[in-house]
Order: sequence, then C-alpha cells, then structure tokens
Amino acid sequence: MPATQEAPLFVPILTTKSHRDEKGRQIVDKAEEVSFDFARKFWADRVEEMSRKADLEKCQVVVLANHPGDINTKLAQSLREKSLGAYPAAVNLDKIFDDKEKEYRIIGESPRADIVHVVSTIEEEADLLRIARVADHFKDTLNAKYATLTLTHMVSRQDKNIDSKTGQYKETPVNVRADMKILAGFYDLLTGVEPHSGSAQFYAAQAGLPMAPLSPWKIMIDEIQSRGVKINNHRVPLTTDNSVTVRPDKGRNTAATRISDYTGTPSVSFNKTRLECYSVSIMELSPAEQQMVKGKICLLYDDEANTLGTLERITQQLDEYGALAVAVCFAHLKLTRDWEEKMQHPKITTVLGTDTRKPVNDIRLASKLEVITLAPWLRQIMAANINGANFWENPEFRHTILQPLPEES
Repeated sequence: MPATQEAPLFVPILTTKSHRDEKGRQIVDKAEEVSFDFARKFWADRVEEMSRKADLEKCQVVVLANHPGDINTKLAQSLREKSLGAYPAAVNLDKIFDDKEKEYRIIGESPRADIVHVVSTIEEEADLLRIARVADHFKDTLNAKYATLTLTHMVSRQDKNIDSKTGQYKETPVNVRADMKILAGFYDLLTGVEPHSGSAQFYAAQAGLPMAPLSPWKIMIDEIQSRGVKINNHRVPLTTDNSVTVRPDKGRNTAATRISDYTGTPSVSFNKTRLECYSVSIMELSPAEQQMVKGKICLLYDDEANTLGTLERITQQLDEYGALAVAVCFAHLKLTRDWEEKMQHPKITTVLGTDTRKPVNDIRLASKLEVITLAPWLRQIMAANINGANFWENPEFRHTILQPLPEES
C-alpha cells in the first residue's frame, strides 16, 4: 500500500497540458512537472511525519550493487570503511538458479532499524523488482517504519507520446508512470540523480511519493575548471572571455542555466527536433549566437551519453561557426551504437562523465573520455537524508535541485 493513502492535490506547471484524442488516448506532448513550492512542501511534510513516528538516526543504509563497476560498488566499499547511520551498511547477495529463477538476500540486515535507506540503480527490470522486494522485506519482516530510496540512474526516458511531425498519438514505450506507482507502494521518499525528465517527479507525486531530482552539474564543472580544457596538447583554463555555455536544446535546461550563471559565461541554445529514436535534427543558431561561439571553448552539459548523435551534430555546427574547442560533461554514460566514432571529431577535446551507471560498451575505447566518481557526493546525499534535510532549502543542495528556484522564475 502506498505510503500516502491519497495522492496530494497540486497544480502542475504545463505550457501544454496533456489531453485525450478522439479515441480517448492520453496525449502527452510536453513533460509534466510539479512546482518548486509544491515539491518543497511535499518533501517537508513527509520528513516531518517520519520524524514524529520514527527515530531518524535509528537507520540503516542498504546498497544494492547489482552492476559491478558502477557507483554503488564504490559506495559499498566506502561504507565498509566508514558507515553511515546507527547500524553498519548492508548489501545484497543475489543467487541465480539453473532455471534462471533469482533469489534476493540482504547481508548484514538490522532488525532494529526504524528507517532503511536504499541506494540502487535501475538498468533493467530485475533492478526494479529487487528494489521493491528489499523495502517490503524491511518493512514487513523486520518492522522498519519507513524506507527511502536513492536512484543513481533511472533507465526510463519516455515522457512524451506525440509525433512531432503530425501532432498525433504514436505508440511508444511508456514506463515512467508505472515505475513510480510501483516505487510509491514501497518507499516514502525518493532522490534521483539527474533524471531525464520532470515527468518522473510528476508521476511520483501523483502516486504519493515525494521525489528530489538532484544534478551533479557543479561537481563536474568544478572538475573541468580544475583540469582545464585540452587544446593543442595543453590544458587551457575556462574564463569568462574564452568560453561559452552551450545548451543542447531549449527544453528543460535548468542545469545548463546554472552553469552559465556559475561560470559567468554567455550561453547559446540549439533547437533540437528528434526525428526518430537514434536521429536528431539540430536547428542553426541565430547569427548573433554564431558570432558568440566563434573562437571560443564551447562548454556542453547533457544528462546522458547514449549514441552521441546530438553531440555529433552540435559539434559539426559549432565547427562550422568557428568554435575553438568543445568540452562536454555527461551525468550518465550509457554509450551505445557507434558512440566511440562520434567522439572522434577533432573539435571535441575534453569529455567528462561519471560512474552513476555501468556503460553498455567499454569506455576504454575512447581516450578522450575521463570518468569521475560521484561516490563522495552520494554519501553526502545519504547523510542529508539521515538528518532529515529538505533539499529545496538546504544550502548545500539547493542549487542541485532540477527545478527553477523562485528567484530564477
């Protein structure tokens, strides 16, 4: 049963609301989002309830390290060296039988924890099932009062089901809404690292689950600034005079907006129209924006590196406009379908990614790609959860929330 019996009432921010077509099918032509004030209060109310009915410090962290080499593997090691919460961290131990049936076990579980804080990733259907079963086990078998979940990566990307050419409904995988309903049946709070769309938070709220969408943009930009951008075998520091922030599209670009403000660099935005699953069409920059990128280092931030089709098209055009170099940061490295070839463009000199998920292909194929770990940041998120932090108000995390702040509106 969901943690909240009845989903709260709220007014989502929509430029175009979802609607029903003549056949009664729901058409979603823009990712649906909740407001900053609603999200902040929704989270605060749930934390206040948890603090009244449970001991926040009487908790246990459980790391589901299901994909060797990703951030959760490193987090588990970090917690073995120095744990968080009242009890030592627990980890999962899965067993696969000859008939392919899976058995999920937790090693080091504490029957005295009031709250369990689960960390995992969702790369495949089995991850979602494991996440649900772990919370159910702690709540129903071990009598935990609450369960929170931190997702380092969510595989779901489907947030619209409209054909951009015809404006009509098109068949498309739809799983964000269903996934959030499943999670809301077992968890009381959810933090997600760089979710692809505001629809994840929207559907979580509909199901009664407060969600904090967090971005590691500042960690990555600080890393780029400390390392410098590779140009002619030298590392050149970013400055307000030699750099421009590039937004992949004019859509949900909260992180890119904050990067521009943080670095003090001007910004430009491409119009992106997705023609099909692995193909994008990039519109030209305005004449004024074309002049802005000429002779400059172009700093690009995107949520996920998949086929790198968008990066390839943007880089081609930036090269035509006379850009000096392209430095790119990716929050998630999926890396499928000839991605290494698209990274070979000579203008792409610096590529930074994180270990939030395990890439599909071997990242050693690209010498330009450097990977940093977000494990220390993930520890900070878990510690904040244990202390009952409100991410919308906490000065350490407020700028990482992927919602426009009141002063940005």
